[in-house]
This record gives sequence, C-alpha cells and structure tokens, in this order.
Amino acid sequence: MELLLNDNDVGEDPSEENIPRFLSTFINGDADSFILLRCERGFIQASKRKDGSFLLERRDSPEGVHWECSQGNLSLEQLAFAFKSYFLGNPSWARQFSWEPLDWQSSDKAESQSDLKIWHMAVLLVIVLAWLIWSLVTTYA
Repeated sequence: MELLLNDNDVGEDPSEENIPRFLSTFINGDADSFILLRCERGFIQASKRKDGSFLLERRDSPEGVHWECSQGNLSLEQLAFAFKSYFLGNPSWARQFSWEPLDWQSSDKAESQSDLKIWHMAVLLVIVLAWLIWSLVTTYA
C-alpha cells in the first residue's frame, strides 16, 4: 500500500497510527492539495478545494468506476474514518457516504477531442462527396 501527499510519497509505510497525522498535514496544507492511499485493488483520495472544502473519491478496482462522494465539506473525522477503514480493508466504510460516478467524458479535454473527431468526419465526408461528384461528371460527360 502506498500513501502519497501532493504526488509525493510520504516516506513511510501507511499505518493505522500515521494516517491521521498525514491527513492533518493535508487538511492544514494549501488549497488544491490531495492525499492518496492506493493499493492493487484501487484507491481512496481526498482533495482540498480553493474554498477549503474537501472532495473524497474512490475506485474499487483498477478498471472499476471512479466514484466521487456527493457530500460536501467532509470533516477530518469523516476523512480519517474513510482512510483508516480503507487501509484496514474494511469495505463497509463506503456505505457511510453517498457516491456518484465521475463522468470523465464531461471534461473540457474530452469535449475538445470529441469536437475534433466531428471535424475530421466532416472533412472526410466532403472529400468523399467531391470524389463522387468528380467521378460522376467524368463518367457521364
């Protein structure tokens, strides 16, 4: 199991005793920071928004759905409970929160890639139509 704070390994193996300490460091840290606990079965992650509220996310398997907690502004106790329970391998912690699947297709990057695909299809269609018209004109002219 690996514990990361702002994309840096904390330098210690995660334990039931040190997870609350690192969560406290995360909570008292800068906005736009995050803490991630991951293993082969997935991960749990908390991030701090600019307004000081917290976002909790999880993935139950490497290929599974990425979930976002729909509760706003979680407390240190709630985050500590979630991280400690995840560390101990107790799956019941997830039932203590309400979850929504994260829709990665709604991101700006996905949207611009989708627009690019439509543009490419339009260009391809114009080329095929031009070739078809040219073929008809040269055949029957």
